[in-house]
Amino acid sequence: MGQEFNNWIVAIVRPPLLLLNFVLKKSYSLLFAWWLDKKLVNRSNRHFEDDIRRQLSFLFDDFHARVVLNEKEPPPSFDFALITLSAKDLMFQIFRDRGAITMRVSSPRIPNDWHEVSSVLNVMDVGVERQTFSNLHDLERIVQPH
Repeated sequence: MGQEFNNWIVAIVRPPLLLLNFVLKKSYSLLFAWWLDKKLVNRSNRHFEDDIRRQLSFLFDDFHARVVLNEKEPPPSFDFALITLSAKDLMFQIFRDRGAITMRVSSPRIPNDWHEVSSVLNVMDVGVERQTFSNLHDLERIVQPH
């Protein structure tokens, strides 16, 4: 009897909730998404860029890194942020997604061939395991010596 009652409640409650979800998503898209999403992405990227400049200052000081425009902006979800750097003969993408930091590297001659920095260092056999990082300080500790 309990399972039948649960199924009956779900059958009654589910359609209005699905309709409400549809209406809210469409309302957000119509009223806010076209201007708010871009603003949120830009703000998130600016804050992340400031953190990168502070924590990974050696890239800017020693290798004259500069921030370049992303080919496409990330979606405005959770705490995702993406910064692309050009430093000497390398391109770096540093992104944050749900608290995890990942750094990828590419050659400017092959700009769409990205590889995780920890994987590249692992292949170079310098004793670094493939990993994601929980903060920029951990990333700096691994990347700066190499």
